[in-house]
Amino acid sequence: MMLRIKRVPTVVSNYQKEEAEEGASHAVGCGRNCLRSCCLPGAKLPLYAFNNASKVVCEKGSVSSENDEPPVDLLDSLLLAEWEDRVQRGLFRYDVTACETKVIPGKYGFIAQLNEGRHLKKRPTEFRVDKVLQPFDENKFNFTKVGQEELLFQFEPSKDNDVKFIPNAPIDVKNSPSVVAINVSPIEYGHVLLIPRIFECLPQRIDRESFLLALYMAVEAGNPYFRLGYNSLGAFATINHLHFQAYYLATPFPIERAPSKKIITTSGGVKISDILNYPVRGLVFEGGNTLEDLSNVVSDSCICLQENNIPYNVLIADSGKRVFLFPQCYAEKQALGEVSSELLDTQVNPAVWEISGHMVLKRKEDYEEASEENAWRLLAEVSLSEARLQEVKELIFETICCNLEENKVVTKTPAEESTVTTPSHEDADAIKGSHHSDRISNKGGSIDLMASASTFSTWAFNGGVLVPKVSRKNSEFTCNYLNCCVKRTPFTPTSPSAHACVFPGVRGKLSPKSGLQCKALGVDTKHSFSLGNKFQLEDVIEAQQFDRDTLSAIFEVALEMEKIEKNSAGSQILKGYLMATLFYEPSTRTRLSFESAMKRLGGEVLTTENAREFSSAAKGETLEDTIRTVEGYSDIIVMRHFESGAARRAAKTASIPIINAGDGPGQHPTQALLDVYTIQREIGKLDGIKVGLVGDLAYGRTVRSLAYLLAKYKDVKIYFVSPDVVKMKDDIKDYLTSRGVEWEESADLLEVASKCDVVYQTRIQRERFGERIDLYEAARGKYIVNLDVLNVMQKHAVVMHPLPRLDEITVDVDVDPRAAYFRQAKNGLYIRMAVLKLLLLGW
Repeated sequence: MMLRIKRVPTVVSNYQKEEAEEGASHAVGCGRNCLRSCCLPGAKLPLYAFNNASKVVCEKGSVSSENDEPPVDLLDSLLLAEWEDRVQRGLFRYDVTACETKVIPGKYGFIAQLNEGRHLKKRPTEFRVDKVLQPFDENKFNFTKVGQEELLFQFEPSKDNDVKFIPNAPIDVKNSPSVVAINVSPIEYGHVLLIPRIFECLPQRIDRESFLLALYMAVEAGNPYFRLGYNSLGAFATINHLHFQAYYLATPFPIERAPSKKIITTSGGVKISDILNYPVRGLVFEGGNTLEDLSNVVSDSCICLQENNIPYNVLIADSGKRVFLFPQCYAEKQALGEVSSELLDTQVNPAVWEISGHMVLKRKEDYEEASEENAWRLLAEVSLSEARLQEVKELIFETICCNLEENKVVTKTPAEESTVTTPSHEDADAIKGSHHSDRISNKGGSIDLMASASTFSTWAFNGGVLVPKVSRKNSEFTCNYLNCCVKRTPFTPTSPSAHACVFPGVRGKLSPKSGLQCKALGVDTKHSFSLGNKFQLEDVIEAQQFDRDTLSAIFEVALEMEKIEKNSAGSQILKGYLMATLFYEPSTRTRLSFESAMKRLGGEVLTTENAREFSSAAKGETLEDTIRTVEGYSDIIVMRHFESGAARRAAKTASIPIINAGDGPGQHPTQALLDVYTIQREIGKLDGIKVGLVGDLAYGRTVRSLAYLLAKYKDVKIYFVSPDVVKMKDDIKDYLTSRGVEWEESADLLEVASKCDVVYQTRIQRERFGERIDLYEAARGKYIVNLDVLNVMQKHAVVMHPLPRLDEITVDVDVDPRAAYFRQAKNGLYIRMAVLKLLLLGW
């Protein structure tokens, strides 16, 4: 069955240009007629006012007002009239009606849309995608930056209980109106955005007031073709400014056909049911003694999910009488590498519309091969398992009960538990037939909409008109969900395999007050860098470039990399990327760990192990020329060089990221990252620790880099233990002093070991002494970590070593649980996976 598409000619709008044309002059404003102070004075916007008095929801689910007056189609007609007006004015980025759409044969009637261009033309995601709650950032795109011409009307409660339309109402900046605007990158016919209290710049999070407003919009429109949807952050929302989406689709969504089984009914009359026989598990909320009763139960459930960092989607259907809630985990599965490359290649983002059964496809072959089986396979990846959903439901029900008054208890009977409700309509005709039967009367209810009087008076919605379509073309997969945060308790050595979840509450035991409880790395959750954009560091050259917030965030990503590494299927997030390794000095661990990191994320490697001897450097080619050549073959370069400062020279030359894998006696920043990460994992903290740096401190680039990073933390004390010939150089000592870090030199390893949380042993490096073999032999073997050292160390303390070792740690130390150096080496893989991901794909 093919859907008929209403064809409306559309042109690209000049209002969508980010800047005014050069040389253009404007009497006022910035040239974009936006909603900011530069353009707002004197602006007007039509107003639609509605009565927000409680409306009774009958037992059958129909919504009616206290006065049984005939329904009024004011909001429905006004919205479509204004939307058509914007079409004629050319404000959309493409012709949404030109995309092919079909109903896929099968039991549920999934709807497939070929949308080959929208993902290239819609506004990009500009926030971090792993956290459901994030602060509003005025520097990112938000709805105060849209053009005034994109707004259709203000949508506000009436003050005199009458539905009103005011064609030219002033924009009430002081009271921050809620507005309805077009989506300039629409999915369907009439695709609009409801933006509650627009000038308050609320982040994308549901509250009671905003959700009630969305329900009122569904009720006032009174058209079962018109549904509202909401996507949380982490569930494919693309803008962190509170908004709901809505559009018309004149066929049932498959989710509306799915049967349901009642779980409970609240004292407010809200029935909560499980969705049955559908690929995405979730809940249905319906009924309620008043619209506010229904709204409060749903919004409280959403708030509960938000506070536990559980991504979710919401669909408001049946003119506000039914609300579907879907906790989801697709982002988590992507982060863990659990989604097949076949599904990832479709580039379908399963947000509320896809979950509801409207599959927005980006490739012609996916559209042509669309089937109910394929749609089911994709959506099944979105769904929580039955056990995990049960935990989420228990958390929601506890929250709902806590928010009810003591005399309002939740009631549940065996009969209710076994009730199965079938869909209220089976096809488009059923929807069309019910268009007016359950409509709420607007007598005694009022809504303020603002629109053009001329378009309002001349346009009327025809219930038979179908939905528009959009098209998407293939593009490189860049949407990744790996920076996942969770409140964590400190890691303890007794639980070395316990790790935190990507989204708390999605894996692990839920707690209604504190979220997920599991043992793993404790990290900061507030970051000073710009979240949602490309990783702020273009290269990784030296330890000084990292601050605490960046370190904490890198460690969060490293935790998720550990989960990917443990998954035999691996990940494909770096598929199509090439990493070149240029090693002018011998290396085994560092080179192999970088190559392993790249391959485990789906990327490829171009390698040269001894570039000093076997590359054009042997012919006299400069480092700069080598970098210019190699960057033409790859996307990122990992370089080890024998000269201090070589990595910085390479970074100045290259237009792609450079990672310093060690530059002579200079620095080794990724080693320092994995060292600090290991200390955090082993000790459980970084502030207030005592660290003994032992061995070659003059030429040991690892201890130099580590000292720089330890200086980022509070109340740290560093002990330097080394032969006189390889003492720590003054530049590091001066840096620590300038940062207020206490340091002390000592010749007594046993005394230092007894005080420290970490004994960091290093090898005396023969290659740094040149012809002075006598000095090397004098330094070698002076300080050795053996059982005598272990005996004076504290039980919680650890021994670390960057490896390779010679005889500076005796092999009998290896069996002691405080010997952390092999765990330290494995952590290098996770850190380097994180760094590659962050430099190539961003947060």
